[in-house]
Amino acid sequence: MGEKLKPHSSRWPVANVLDIRPGHPRKLWHFSVDKQKPQLREDRVVEDEGPISQEIVGKDWRAAVQKRLNIAWLPAERIFLRALQLPLCDEGELAPMLELQLEKLSPLPVGQVVWTHLRLPGGLENQQTILLVILPRAAVEQFLGVLEAQGFNADRLDLPILDQLLALQPASDSAWLVPINATTSLAAWWANGAWQNISLLGTASVADRAKALRNQIAQIQWAGELEGWLLAEPDWHLVGGPETINEWEPAVAEALGKSPEVQPPPAPAELATRCAERALRSGNAAALLPSERALAYQQQLNNRLWIGALGAVLSAYVIGVILYVAALQVVKFQQQRIDASVRQIAGSYTNAFQMKKRVEILEQQANLKFAALDAWKTAAVELPQELQLSSLVISGGKKMTLFGTGPESAQTKVTDYNERLAKTTINGQKVSVTPPDQRLSGSPGNQTLNWNFAVTIGEDSK
Repeated sequence: MGEKLKPHSSRWPVANVLDIRPGHPRKLWHFSVDKQKPQLREDRVVEDEGPISQEIVGKDWRAAVQKRLNIAWLPAERIFLRALQLPLCDEGELAPMLELQLEKLSPLPVGQVVWTHLRLPGGLENQQTILLVILPRAAVEQFLGVLEAQGFNADRLDLPILDQLLALQPASDSAWLVPINATTSLAAWWANGAWQNISLLGTASVADRAKALRNQIAQIQWAGELEGWLLAEPDWHLVGGPETINEWEPAVAEALGKSPEVQPPPAPAELATRCAERALRSGNAAALLPSERALAYQQQLNNRLWIGALGAVLSAYVIGVILYVAALQVVKFQQQRIDASVRQIAGSYTNAFQMKKRVEILEQQANLKFAALDAWKTAAVELPQELQLSSLVISGGKKMTLFGTGPESAQTKVTDYNERLAKTTINGQKVSVTPPDQRLSGSPGNQTLNWNFAVTIGEDSK
């Protein structure tokens, strides 16, 4: 069965049209697309050997972000064309309608062809003109192999002759000849406001061109008369550039018995623009591209994207490991330098630390001595005249114990002395005192009072 992919609504921001047909200048037209309108950005000559620039046509991760519609022009020598008048219908109903007639119309078994259709302007009342395009699958597969060898994976296969046909503007009943190469031309007949017959005329050789054209044109005219659409001799037009006209006009004039009206064809860049615009407008990206080949290209792209993503992740991982190892080596080198510096200053540090401790001990001893002197001074200043201070013991720099004597009647003086010391400060710090311990010694009538109490230097003075 012929190949036909369902239309889809993909947006293509970039389109490329490639022409590497034998006998034609090898060209690549690169378009940017704005609102489904192609704008020509580059007209590039394609070398006879070597791959086509992948920067423009390659399918990689950039194609996943910015889709590229790659169109290749097929050679037209082996195509079969048939203009059909069909009832008006929606586009979704047209393909099934054509599939029902394909087996009857196809020159080859349906399984050996690929096909598409083109809606043409004009048509009879309540009818539409559809051009059925059929190619041998083997020829298409062979052409795809040539494209793949040059690094071009096509999203669509098309025929520039179709855009040449759409560019024709017949004003009345007329016939048009559009040469394709030295031995093949397109013949299109316009009558009763519609394209009635579209076919390829071929000659075995250039020498037999006039005779072959005469015979084939006569056959089409007989068929048109039988079908009722050819009622009079049409106006003949020959479409081609100067070189083509010089080559074909004598044979055409001989076959027709009169000279045709000459009309220049659209420039190749214009045909490429028309082809890209028609592909973007139709939404049928594949057209004559076999569906299994389109799926294979998509799978190849997906595989490349996955492999590329895995490669990028692996590369990032390897780079991360290398950076980690390098950073680790730097840290180890810095640590070694620090360790060496520590070893160099370890002895000096130990000596300095020991010296600091000695200084702290000496300072503590000096503080204790000053504290003892302050405590002694305070105790001496506050001591009543009736009492004698026999000794003062300082322990820990915070506590001093006073020992003294006095007459038997001086017990209240000891108590007063104790209370006054409790209200004093020593070296800026408040003190706390314990109750005095008083004892009498000696014979009655001649007893001596022995007393003692502790003074603790503790709270900060305010």
